[in-house]
Amino acid sequence: MDDPTRALRITAVVVCAVWLPVLVVWGPAPFTLTFDDAYYYFQIGREIAHGHGSTFNGLDLTNGYHPLWQAICVLPFLVGLTGLAAVRALLVFQLALWGVTLWIVAGMLGDAIGGWSGIDERFRRRCTGTVVVLMALVAGNPAVLKIFVNGLESGVAAVAYAGLLALAVRTRRRAPVLLAVLLVLAFLGRTDAVFVIACLFVWTMLTVDPDERRAALLPFIPATVVAIVYLAVNRIVFGEPLQVSGVVKREPLTIGRAVALLVVAVIAVLVAVGCRRLKSTRFTRTTTLLASTGWFAAACVLLVGYYRILSVEVYLWYYAPVALYLIVLLLHAAADFAAGVVAEGQSLVAVQAILVVPFVLALAFAMRQLLDPQLRSLQEGDRAAALWVRDNTAPGAAIGSWDSGIIGYFSDRPVVNLDGVVNSFEWKDALHHAPEATRAFLDARHVRLTVNHGELVNGEDPDIHTNVTSLYGPDVGVHQVHRDEYVYSGNAGGHGGTRRMATFVYEIDQ
Repeated sequence: MDDPTRALRITAVVVCAVWLPVLVVWGPAPFTLTFDDAYYYFQIGREIAHGHGSTFNGLDLTNGYHPLWQAICVLPFLVGLTGLAAVRALLVFQLALWGVTLWIVAGMLGDAIGGWSGIDERFRRRCTGTVVVLMALVAGNPAVLKIFVNGLESGVAAVAYAGLLALAVRTRRRAPVLLAVLLVLAFLGRTDAVFVIACLFVWTMLTVDPDERRAALLPFIPATVVAIVYLAVNRIVFGEPLQVSGVVKREPLTIGRAVALLVVAVIAVLVAVGCRRLKSTRFTRTTTLLASTGWFAAACVLLVGYYRILSVEVYLWYYAPVALYLIVLLLHAAADFAAGVVAEGQSLVAVQAILVVPFVLALAFAMRQLLDPQLRSLQEGDRAAALWVRDNTAPGAAIGSWDSGIIGYFSDRPVVNLDGVVNSFEWKDALHHAPEATRAFLDARHVRLTVNHGELVNGEDPDIHTNVTSLYGPDVGVHQVHRDEYVYSGNAGGHGGTRRMATFVYEIDQ
């Protein structure tokens, strides 16, 4: 371990090598690591590969996705993969992206360590070993992995963000072309990267010399052009410039929310200024990182504030930039901690225990959750119900579903997404004029079944009648034709805890 960068990069490769057979061979992997929303990408990718265009159900156009990952999700279907084989292929690809992300982070950390200058040679390997073990425990933790390897777009965005952070700390190596490419990839990976790009732009304009500002501005131009083109294409093809998924999930902007957003913006500015001015004689690596990447810290504050204030639904993968940044900070702080203790002649063993033991326990807890069948039972129940629909309904029979990713992917039937995340703007508008407009929309598509998971109460879903009435009116009822029961111990519908659930198939009575 004489070369910290090499040791850290070997660790990144080993972490991914350990997880590779899990993704390829382990049966429950596609339902353990993914979220239901991932199957929106998979189903749209399949429709695009089959020449049906940007649609989830073959009936309505949608732009409810981030473009780069959606384009990647087309590839396995173009080469003939289907079903779980396509899902596993995409998860393996994401694992490779996670490896690239860790490789970049390892390079940043290795440069910051700098060969442990000032530390006696006999302690250097032990310091490197401490950071290596910590990196393996964090990067290989299933809970962390699920943020970046989950069938969604966060894995692509993480590579771009890691690259931007690496460029920021390497101030002597200006690479305007690479910066321009990373900014474009960041936007196409997740369009909320506009927060990151905007913060970096402001930071750059305020920190570079006045005579260098014009040259510093150039790398931002391609991302700006791409964003404008993306909005224009959306407007032409889908009728609106923004993604329907974001529009549907956005809370209305009230005075209270506007004030809250202003407070978040002020906090972000204070965080950026504070990072810029940080200095420390003991935690030099960490403070140097923060001083170079305060813009990213500010962007993380803005992202969290935006989603907490303006989004109806908030999911784990939304915070992938925050998780990545915390990992980078943690590893730099661990290096500073180990180096500081050795320099002061204190026991490194105690420090290793403090740094490593909590993450060993966290890994053990996460592995226990990974193997818990009740945490994946909902997705497996959705798949079972989807397969029942495939085998017991006529080809082309249209279905309505709120949580419709897995159901749409495995049922081989057109599934109208009722919450509107991967539906058309026509459906979004119809929701504002329910039940007349929504009923007309669904009748035009001949929707006769609803399939969705819910609480199991006396053999029924207690919410189904209310939900159907809200879309069809009080004169329309439902009767159950099938259900798959299970015990679920995760979060669904904003509720956690272990409970009896089922995925129900109801026929609509008209």
